Formats: sequence, C-alpha cells, structure tokens
Amino acid sequence: MIIDVHAHCYPKSYMEELNKIGVGDEGGVGVKISAWENTEKRIAEMDSLGVDVQVLALSAPNVYFPDERLSRALAQMTNDFIAEIAKHHPERFLSLASIPLTNLDHAMVELERTIDELKMDGIALGTNVNQRPLSDDLFLPFFEEIDRRKVPVVFTL
Repeated sequence: MIIDVHAHCYPKSYMEELNKIGVGDEGGVGVKISAWENTEKRIAEMDSLGVDVQVLALSAPNVYFPDERLSRALAQMTNDFIAEIAKHHPERFLSLASIPLTNLDHAMVELERTIDELKMDGIALGTNVNQRPLSDDLFLPFFEEIDRRKVPVVFTL
C-alpha cells in the first residue's frame, strides 16, 4: 500500500480568504498554491500515480494570522472541508486538522471539535506561529492536551 503522508488540501474558500488579506496564491511561501478542484479528479490522479491513500492537510501558511478571529474561522472552514472529504472516502483519505494556535482558547476548542466531533485523524502544525517557536511555554497546555489525548501530530513548514 502506498500512502502519501503530505498531501496538501487547500479549499477554494481558503484561497479566496488569502487573496482578500493580500497573501495571494503563494500563501507567503513563494510557491503557487492550487485550490482543491474536486475529489473525483484527485482520486483519478492518485490512481494514475499508484497512490492508495492520501493524508490531507493544509501546509503553509496554515491558519496562523495576526487576526485571531480570521485564524479561527479559517481553521473551522478548512477542517470541515477536509473532514467531509475523508468521511465520504475513508478508504482513500485521512484527515489532519489545522489548529488556530494564535489563541490558546480557540486552539483547545478546535482540537476538541476536530477530534471528538469531526473524527479527524490527527493535527498538522507549522513549525512556528507568527515567528513564535512551538517550544514557547505559551503552547505547553496545548501540547499537554494532545499528549493526554494521544493525538497524532504532523509538523509542516
């Protein structure tokens, strides 16, 4: 079985929000990001490449923006989108949640929602949150909670 463990999934609505705030199609990372087109097309591409399963997640810039409400809204939007794809095609897709770590309260609520309600398979975290390293003590309660829950974590750029 071939599993693509780093398959980006950018909903069109997420890309539209990035454009509204001036981040653009490169997400601030200098590489054009393509929005998700449709599930059937993605499955056909996977089949043509011999990929059995993809683990879907956002990558950079994820949901780490100075506006905490925007970060939370983008996390909810993208998590709902990715979870829905995995729910309808569980044999082909696993789902990793984006967590709005710009606000610890929002992060804890979204962690609970994505794992308990949406039944996502884990979380994807960037290596820093607005230049603040994940090793900052601010994030310790969050990491204690994911450890307590035994939630799988993938770190992306």
